[in-house]
Amino acid sequence: MEPADALSLRQYGASPGSHSHGHFQILLGLAGVLDLEVEGRGLRVASGGGCVIEPGARHDFESAHGSLCLVLDSA
Repeated sequence: MEPADALSLRQYGASPGSHSHGHFQILLGLAGVLDLEVEGRGLRVASGGGCVIEPGARHDFESAHGSLCLVLDSA
């Protein structure tokens, strides 16, 4: 898990399984498509798109062909 207030580039592929954390997570799509499920709701982050995951929200993700996102983990 990344520390709070960390900015990173992440490559996503196969699902690691659902999880949650105690901080906000903001994802901005840079390349590819990332499919997410957040609290049972399906989302898709493509290049130029993004989403905000609230603290405690159970979520899972997968990218069939790989994706690159800029991720901010912030309290």
